[in-house]
Amino acid sequence: MSETGRNKTASKRAVNFLEACREPFSPLKFAAALALITAAAALFSLTAVSGRLKKISEAENGLSELTRELERIEAECADYNEIKREYDRYSFGGYDSALPDRLEVLGLLERDVFPKAEVKSIAVSGRSLSVTAVGLGLDGASELIGLLEEEPLVESVAVSTATEGGSTVTKLTVTLAESEGSGGE
Repeated sequence: MSETGRNKTASKRAVNFLEACREPFSPLKFAAALALITAAAALFSLTAVSGRLKKISEAENGLSELTRELERIEAECADYNEIKREYDRYSFGGYDSALPDRLEVLGLLERDVFPKAEVKSIAVSGRSLSVTAVGLGLDGASELIGLLEEEPLVESVAVSTATEGGSTVTKLTVTLAESEGSGGE
């Protein structure tokens, strides 16, 4: 066949898409590329890994300092609950502010109960006042209940009577109103 025109014979320079004139392997170029990749990896390691490790080390040192400070403060405050109990014993720090003032309760007794009845016993617990009176008849008990219910310090009054050895024993259970300073009424 002729090599003119369309029927040109192919040269045998390429087989399976590989160039036959390809340069042979160069160890010098390979060593240069390897050195460049190693330098890039070292630079990346220095900036990305070493910097973070340094920051982690600094953070751990800061944490250990704060832990020592916390331990020192906890040691100083170890007996806080004991000291607070002692302080509350001599102050009104642990006092329930919803309870009425005990001096006002005593004033209520002096004003309304003592002039009307012979008091056998008195007990105050929280917002409950228990009064046991002797010799107070039904009319006297009714009058006393009326007086107590008019007091702003009193929320409610309950009465029970009994006869003991020929005399009437009246037990009054007075529920006291919450203190105004506690946000109650």
